[in-house]
Amino acid sequence: MKSFSVENFLFFSFADGAIVAFNPNAKNCGIGVGQTLTNEKLTNNLANCIGFIDVNGTTPPNKEVQCAEVPTIIVANKTCRVTNGSMGDIFPVVFHDGAVEPATNASLAAFLGGNGKEEYELTEEEKLAKRRQFDKWEPQEIITPMSKAECEAKKESLGIKSCPYDNDYWAAAVEKCGGVQNLPTMDDLYELAKKVYPTCDDNTKNCTGTADFSQLPDNLSDLGGSIHRLWSGSETSSNAVGLRFDATRTRVSVLSNGGTRKSNTYRVVCVGDLEKQ
Repeated sequence: MKSFSVENFLFFSFADGAIVAFNPNAKNCGIGVGQTLTNEKLTNNLANCIGFIDVNGTTPPNKEVQCAEVPTIIVANKTCRVTNGSMGDIFPVVFHDGAVEPATNASLAAFLGGNGKEEYELTEEEKLAKRRQFDKWEPQEIITPMSKAECEAKKESLGIKSCPYDNDYWAAAVEKCGGVQNLPTMDDLYELAKKVYPTCDDNTKNCTGTADFSQLPDNLSDLGGSIHRLWSGSETSSNAVGLRFDATRTRVSVLSNGGTRKSNTYRVVCVGDLEKQ
C-alpha cells in the first residue's frame, strides 16, 4: 500500500492517542444500499476511500499489520494469517456508506482473530477436512509433566475437566498444544487409523488387519513398528482417551487405566496453531 505518512492523509487524533486518517481526495465513497463490498470495488471505485487506524498514534512501532506467510494486499478476502511477529499498530480500513471495514487481508485477519476470511467462510465440512490434513499435524515431545496445582490453575483456560494427578503428562501435552481443542478428536484419530489398517468398523471404531505404516505422512512416520498410543483432547474422570496402534489392530478407546496421564510413553500431536503459544 502507499505510505501511511501524515503528508498523504487528513487525520484525527483522539485523547487516548489513537489516530483515524483518511485520504483528502476521498469522494463517492459508496457502494449502494444493500450491496456488498467486493474486491473490484475496493481496488477501483473505492481506491481513494482507503485510510488507516493507528491504535496508539505516534507511539512505536508505527508498523502496518502484515500477513505472516502470504503477501499483504488490498484484497480483504484472500488467505492471511497474522502472528505476533507480523502484528502491527496500523490497520488499513476503507470508509464507505457511513461504515468502516478492513481494507487489506491482514487487517481483516487481525480483526477476526488471526485467521482472516479463510476460516470465517469455511463450512463445517471444510473445517473438518482441514483439521484432518494429517501431514500438518505436529508431534510434540513432552518431557516435564504438569503438577496437580498447576493443572487446577490452568484447567479452565486449557479446557481440561479434572486434574486427578500430580505428574500429569497429558495436561502438559494439552498446554503444549494450546488447549484440548488443538489435540485430535477421537474421530480424527479413527480417520488416521483408517489410513493404516485395511478393515475398519465405523460403528465400533475398531480396525484390524496388518498395519501399513507407510501410509502415514512423513511427519508421523515414526509411529510405525511397535505399539504406540496417541492422546486425543478427550478425557473421562481420570483418564486420557486416545488410539492404540499395533501391528495388527487398533481401537479408539480409553487408553489403559488412570496411569496413562502419568506416563510419558504416550504421544501427542498438535493440530492447532502453535504460533499462538
